[in-house]
Amino acid sequence: MGPPMSTLREFWFPFLLAIVGVFPLFFAGSATGNGRRLMLTFTVIFMSLAVLSYIWGDPVRGPFANVVHPHDAKNFLFTVGAISCGFPVSQLKDGIDFSRCAAIPGQPISIWVKKTWWSGLYVKLMINGPDGKPVLIFDNKALQYGSGDFDVNYDDYAFEMVTSTREPQFQFVIAKDYGRVYLNTRLFADKEALILKAGLSASIPIGEANQPQYKLDRIFKYPSYLHQGDRE
Repeated sequence: MGPPMSTLREFWFPFLLAIVGVFPLFFAGSATGNGRRLMLTFTVIFMSLAVLSYIWGDPVRGPFANVVHPHDAKNFLFTVGAISCGFPVSQLKDGIDFSRCAAIPGQPISIWVKKTWWSGLYVKLMINGPDGKPVLIFDNKALQYGSGDFDVNYDDYAFEMVTSTREPQFQFVIAKDYGRVYLNTRLFADKEALILKAGLSASIPIGEANQPQYKLDRIFKYPSYLHQGDRE
């Protein structure tokens, strides 16, 4: 199952507050005296909450996030294998180019990520083969190019690409508390495989790549067109 989707993060939360605030106006038209004042008061309260959800909210975490979780970390660690780089959480709203931190020989991976509570996770990913030519380009929540048989699935916190045998080849994951973001990948050249996962950076013979310690745990269910955003 994926991470729970709190209504404090959803676009619908402030939108529905504003809609609810309109309803008392209908009753205020037929009410008199204290009843009319009460209906107008409800309208002002709900409309104010809708506006304040944007003022108090965090553009990445969501409305009221700074009030509900005032002590959440302002920075996160981006981890690729055994390498970590620090970034402000707030920078995700404008997008971050993580390619410089994922400094893999030959630079086979280019990745840019944007995250806001109203639009979800936006990933631009290009993976190059050993010859330097792209084998996969993913942009605007769609697979733009793939020279192999790949499938891609994602939700607001994770992005995953699997091969035709549904073996994960690339994963980008944001922790629920935004304290950590990590990238896992298995890249294959002529005779070697590069494995980056959970503190592990290893260049191994291709014949050893199927050993359990070098595999990635699948995040999503496939095929993606039947299980969009559904986690294992």
